[in-house]
Amino acid sequence: MLVVLHQLPKTRETLWLRLLARAGEQKRAIAEFTELPTEVPLHASIGDLLANYRTILESRGKLPPEDEELIMNLSTAYLKKQEEWKQEGKLEGKQEGKLEGKQEEKREIALNLLREGVDVELIAKVTGLAIADIQKLGTQLSSELQAERCA
Repeated sequence: MLVVLHQLPKTRETLWLRLLARAGEQKRAIAEFTELPTEVPLHASIGDLLANYRTILESRGKLPPEDEELIMNLSTAYLKKQEEWKQEGKLEGKQEGKLEGKQEEKREIALNLLREGVDVELIAKVTGLAIADIQKLGTQLSSELQAERCA
């Protein structure tokens, strides 16, 4: 079976194949891809592949004019993917920050309860922290109190 890529219908279903075409058809397919919403199935995979392809082409050094043009065409897709990576990184950073903040809040509550003489097991139950972690906080608190007394 022979597939003539530039004669395929211009639909989302044929986009992946049309990206493999040459020259004008490939350029149109890349432009079409960059306009797709990120929710489209396979969008992330295609974006990753196009970004990797661009990197491979650039690493070859001196390129023929058609490959230089291809790199230019891929630049839009690459920049779009780069922006997605930034957004993903920011989102992950926010989520990690929230988790760290919640853990820090739990440790602060545990420290306050330790200062008030509350039992370690009850603190663990209330905060969800491990008993070993609360005991470490208790040790730190004791060290701090001794340092204050000495000063």
